[in-house]
Amino acid sequence: MAISDSLSGLMKWMERPEWAGEFRTVFAEHVGEACEQAGVDVGDLAGLLGDYTAMILFGCAFEDFLTRTDAEGERNIVADYLKRRGWKESVTNKRYIQALRDSEMSLYEISEVVPGRSFLARDMVRDGKPVRVSEQTATKTLRQWDRLATRIVELNGRHVMSGGTLPFDHPLSEELLRELRSARRQMRGTFKEWSREHDLPLGAATQREVADGLALGWSAPLFSAMWLEDALDRVLGNKKPHLVNTDGDDIESCHVRFPLRPGTLVQQVRARLDAVTELRSDGDDRWTWSDAPDRQTEAPRATEQAAGRTIAVTGMMMGEDGVSLGNVELVGEAVVLGTNSRRRAARGETLLAQTLDQMLAARPRDAAPAESTIPSEVQAEIVHAMLDKHYRAQLDQPVPALGDVSPREAARTAPGRRKLVAWLKYLENRTAGQKAAGDPTGDYDFGWMWAELGVEALRK
Repeated sequence: MAISDSLSGLMKWMERPEWAGEFRTVFAEHVGEACEQAGVDVGDLAGLLGDYTAMILFGCAFEDFLTRTDAEGERNIVADYLKRRGWKESVTNKRYIQALRDSEMSLYEISEVVPGRSFLARDMVRDGKPVRVSEQTATKTLRQWDRLATRIVELNGRHVMSGGTLPFDHPLSEELLRELRSARRQMRGTFKEWSREHDLPLGAATQREVADGLALGWSAPLFSAMWLEDALDRVLGNKKPHLVNTDGDDIESCHVRFPLRPGTLVQQVRARLDAVTELRSDGDDRWTWSDAPDRQTEAPRATEQAAGRTIAVTGMMMGEDGVSLGNVELVGEAVVLGTNSRRRAARGETLLAQTLDQMLAARPRDAAPAESTIPSEVQAEIVHAMLDKHYRAQLDQPVPALGDVSPREAARTAPGRRKLVAWLKYLENRTAGQKAAGDPTGDYDFGWMWAELGVEALRK
């Protein structure tokens, strides 16, 4: 549902004097503190983050405002608007407005995306069962295990997502969940005391349910505030950015060395590498490894978000020859590949291993080398085997995201398993975006890791 189409009449109604001042107060709750801490005027948000992002933040505050009532619980803008102007709205619009009035902002984990149609959303705050959400535009960019802060309402038998939707990366969403858990604990204590003072005959389970609902409903500004604080910090350079390459991989210097067999002629090596379409000679026995132009990938979507938590490093060049993936150098009696991620190292190792093997097998030695082409299915098989080896070794190595314990150790305790599941989903989420770009690592199946670690039942 587009804000401009479904809520335009209600937005105009909000400009009336009896509502405009109250909305400004709610809007300030969503963006005021973050702007003040960053030393930014609220009116400058569009210039810093873009018109679209500013509109989304406005939408988050506006949808929150629709749920607000006065202290007596009697005065609400939705009730007022529908009573006095509801006759101008379609039945569907009225139902949507009423659904928003009764909704709560929450954090959802995305899975089973059907591009152009729908996705599954699991409420990470209330830990509910996933629901199928009908959505067209967002599903074209959503990936497995993405996380969104939004309102999901039921409309005419379908679940739909509201316009006030903010994308949260995994680290920021974990911070948000910690804050929400703290708010819930405080509300449970407050509501328990209030129930006792008013002698309400509510069971413990009912008290917790009501308190949790109140905590989430009143926490709507927290979603916007945390997201905006992080966005402004990144835009203004107040935090060290998370660097990734254009494949979305963490920057990590990697080198792979290929010793040449005794008797191999240097001229042969040069000729063979010159014949590889993905390599461009830079002279002095150096080559730049690039994606072919038809396989260039866009920078990860996180770089397009105003949050700016992730900055893509494009490499040495981007142009006719494609995006630079690394360098190849002939050093002494070895060929050395240098690149900036383990994923690319695995791809480059596959390319060069087959290239050099073909060269060494060619006879006679003075024959002209044939151009090397590696079938995509063969490349994927080799790369996947390398990733299997890498991740199998990692099962017994400390992982910072797991509290510096190994995945096997983490799987032995309930808190460890929660961290382990989040880590595995992060790996899958980071990898999911590569399949469409033709990267052979993009369809790597992490299912065996879930089974090996005994947490397959939690993969939902």
